[in-house]
Amino acid sequence: MVSSKDRSEKTENKRVTKSSKVSSTTKALTKEKSSKTAKTTKATRTTKTARATKSAPKTLKSAPKKTSVKKVSINKQEVVESKDKSKLDTFLDAKNAPQGNIKTDLFVALFVIAQKIRLNVDSIIDADIFYSTFANCGYEGDINLSIEDVKKALDKLVQDDALAYIEKYSTYIRKDTMQSGTYRVFKSTERAHNLVIRDLSGRLFEIVSYVELQIGDEVECTLDTKTQIAYVNTVLSRLTSIIGSVRDEGKTKKLVPLDSDLTSNVYTLDAKSAKKVKDGDIVICSITGVKHKIQFSVTVDTIVDGIGQYNYVILSSILKYNIPNTWPDGLIRSLNKIKDEVEPSQIVGRRDLRKLPLVTIDGEDARDFDDAVFCQKEEDGTWRLYVAIADVSYYVKIGTLLDKEAINRCNSVYFPNYVIPMLPKQLSNGICSLNPKVDRLCMVCEMIIDKNGIIKNYEFYPAVMNSHARLTYTQAHAMIENKEVEDKELLQFIPHLECLYDMYKALRKAREKRGGISIEGEEIHVIFDENMKIERIDPYIRNESHMLIEECMIAANVAAANFVEKHGYSTLYRVHAKPSEQKLETLNENLLRFGLSLNAVDPSPLDYAKLIKKIAKREDRRIIELLLLQSMQKATYSPDNIGHYGLALEKYAHFTSPIRRYPDLQLHRVIKYILQKETKDAKWGKIGARHYSKEELAHLGERCTSREIAADMAESDVDNTLKCEFLKDHIGETLTGVITAFTNFGIFVKLDNYYVDGLIFVGNLTSGVLGQDYYESHKPKKKYFVGSKVSVVLTDINIKEKKIHLIFEQDKKSYIPDANFKQEEEYTPKLTAKNDSLDDVLKKISKNIKREKVEESDLVESSHDTIFDKGLPPNPSILEKTKLEPYGEVSAPSSKKTKKSKKKSNSK
Repeated sequence: MVSSKDRSEKTENKRVTKSSKVSSTTKALTKEKSSKTAKTTKATRTTKTARATKSAPKTLKSAPKKTSVKKVSINKQEVVESKDKSKLDTFLDAKNAPQGNIKTDLFVALFVIAQKIRLNVDSIIDADIFYSTFANCGYEGDINLSIEDVKKALDKLVQDDALAYIEKYSTYIRKDTMQSGTYRVFKSTERAHNLVIRDLSGRLFEIVSYVELQIGDEVECTLDTKTQIAYVNTVLSRLTSIIGSVRDEGKTKKLVPLDSDLTSNVYTLDAKSAKKVKDGDIVICSITGVKHKIQFSVTVDTIVDGIGQYNYVILSSILKYNIPNTWPDGLIRSLNKIKDEVEPSQIVGRRDLRKLPLVTIDGEDARDFDDAVFCQKEEDGTWRLYVAIADVSYYVKIGTLLDKEAINRCNSVYFPNYVIPMLPKQLSNGICSLNPKVDRLCMVCEMIIDKNGIIKNYEFYPAVMNSHARLTYTQAHAMIENKEVEDKELLQFIPHLECLYDMYKALRKAREKRGGISIEGEEIHVIFDENMKIERIDPYIRNESHMLIEECMIAANVAAANFVEKHGYSTLYRVHAKPSEQKLETLNENLLRFGLSLNAVDPSPLDYAKLIKKIAKREDRRIIELLLLQSMQKATYSPDNIGHYGLALEKYAHFTSPIRRYPDLQLHRVIKYILQKETKDAKWGKIGARHYSKEELAHLGERCTSREIAADMAESDVDNTLKCEFLKDHIGETLTGVITAFTNFGIFVKLDNYYVDGLIFVGNLTSGVLGQDYYESHKPKKKYFVGSKVSVVLTDINIKEKKIHLIFEQDKKSYIPDANFKQEEEYTPKLTAKNDSLDDVLKKISKNIKREKVEESDLVESSHDTIFDKGLPPNPSILEKTKLEPYGEVSAPSSKKTKKSKKKSNSK
């Protein structure tokens, strides 16, 4: 079961550091626009390529005369002919960007051009386009340069760390926007170029590759985050097997992949396999042949029994986002060495807090408890707060199979009614969990907090404790508010909770004073009936006991970050950058429509906090808070401390959830290492201490951030599927909602009580005019903006693609159903009385789905056909056989490609 505490622990990420990316439901809806424009885009590019090929000069000297090209004067103004209309400032905001006027400075112009096009000066085809781009950027200097002169200038920018050179593709990209990592290839209609990868934040990157790729390939890439292009360096592995449902098409039987990223491929069962399976069966198949780039023949290896419809939804999300889900061989056996009770020898040297009335406060359905608290008032009016955290690092030893698997997962993943834990249940629900009335090892942060909510002093130490009670948030809230509780044994803890509550109010006041941003997220709680049919979807409601525990945890996290920095060691900080200029500009434009502003060019967290307080009683508060959240950056893990903007803290690190987050486990080890160095006469023995180099932490931080984002996206994917499934029974009904966005292809509306966005497609706006940031209806005569309340009719739902189609209620009579939007029949198992064990299904899948490393001989050179890069070195360097880095991206099941197709194809 998913713990309420588990959800509460995610508050800081879900509420404050939520990325501005559109929800997966909203993203799916945008596919329509892309799919309709893809053909036009392709035709336009083909025409441009032909024109460029015909007239391309060998050097820039033979380019058209300077006077024949229309110039756009730019000096801190918009680059008018830039695709995204970005301001010049955004092109020159890099740390090592060249300084100067773009009108006269060649280096500035080249730096901007490298961000606007995929620049390959080795290709003579590029010269014409390159020349035009000079003009479009506003450069008015001498253009009579040879390509060699341009190369020298670009090389100077590389030496100055402004640009980076990708030798394999003869391409220059901005140095500070360059990232590397391991990703999986898939096809997306959201981009004109179909083959893409997702980066850590979920953004899509078009792929450039000098070898042919298959959907599902695991590749090592260099990303240009400015142009959102991924340059493939190495193909690591390829699919050899796949799981899906059988679809009977008469003469043949096809396999519909459970992993939605693979549905662009066509998998046909061989004749022998087709005879032993029936329509709707869930099967695991080996890929036995490649008929074409996206057409494969498969052989059935295993029929998977006991999978219900809800399990199918979870499995699809697990595979799509590469969520590690089974334990490696030997791990469970090795856990037998860990006792299920604390032994006397393990207590030696630790402080004994077993008589201290520490209690845990969690959700009703929590199963693992990694924090306990106790507070007492001191004679001088300060509070002494004890935050005891499960001593996971004592049991998860460095370099063991258990530790490697914890790094592989990095965090627990929470679905409705199902959890994929970071640690095996023997630890997470057993010896590491601070269960009531049993001895447990812990790490304690003991703090002195004054009446202003300031941490005056703190101390860390290993201890042994015994939780005196397991309280739920509901119980704690009732005990504080009403001084009562049904269980009479808990009455003794009311005075302790009152003291804790008084201290919390001081912490809360300090947070408000410094400007810590508090926006309640829109989390949901899916309620199933006994047959696993969705009964209702409720918002997840937080009371003050949730916030009380949150403030205690934040205080301990702040103390931990200060402790490590004070002693000169490195750790992973939880960092949160301030909003970007572009996001702030969008936010301010939207706020003006509500008659609001942040009243600051460079707003501080306090400016946000003041605005949130100002709108607290407004009816449109939720939509304004959503806009504020969308302006925020994503919080990440990094050894470089830049502070936490959302919480308005200079130093912040995760210490309080080592059962479910690896960064916390890492921080415990570092704190123990410092304690061992300081306490020479310590008797506690080997307790799992270790320090990390900054390089190690950089890799680990990227890994943990990546896995956290994958978990968030997987959870959101399942939630959105369940919302669509629930809404299916409401097709044809009139619903209410709030407009959240305008696009050139329609209007997004967040439906009240269902916590999901639907789309009013532009083609269905039959009685009005759609503007850039408004819609003006003729009947009735009314103008709608972001935040406007509307009545809509739910017309269609495509669960597979998570598309929800709406129309305005006044357009109901003129609505004509879209034949192209017809819901494709879902080849998923029929709903069973109850879900069977998902753990058993996952074990079967993990044993049968395999991937294989790609060998050099399996790769086919790819041809290139783009307007910016018409050629690559004739003999690309041979791919090196590389291995995944210790903290590299966990790959999806992949395999070896058969040596059939030698045909070249467009790399994109």
